[in-house]
Amino acid sequence: MAPRTSREKFTVVDRHTSSAHYQENVWQKYPHIVTSLDFAKQETYRAELQQSQWDVVIVDEAHKLSATRYGTEVRKSLRYRLGEVLSQISTHLLFLTATPTPAMTIAFACS
Repeated sequence: MAPRTSREKFTVVDRHTSSAHYQENVWQKYPHIVTSLDFAKQETYRAELQQSQWDVVIVDEAHKLSATRYGTEVRKSLRYRLGEVLSQISTHLLFLTATPTPAMTIAFACS
């Protein structure tokens, strides 16, 4: 199965694309990628993503990358951990959201 691309030449990376490139790092194979947070947050794909380098990463629905604080404990969701990886492998990050969030600095802080 060939990877799906849009007219703008973005490759949609999902489990089908990944399966079609068995034992290859799809994050390194294509220069322009569209994927879902829930796909990329999975440990296997997140680990492969961490081996890549990107100039720009754009995250829509960025409020979903937040962590939660319980007293002094901070619980990092898989999406938050994905955000940490993205901050390490990209030169520029653009977070987009139209959803109001509580003004909690810990929610989006990178460690």
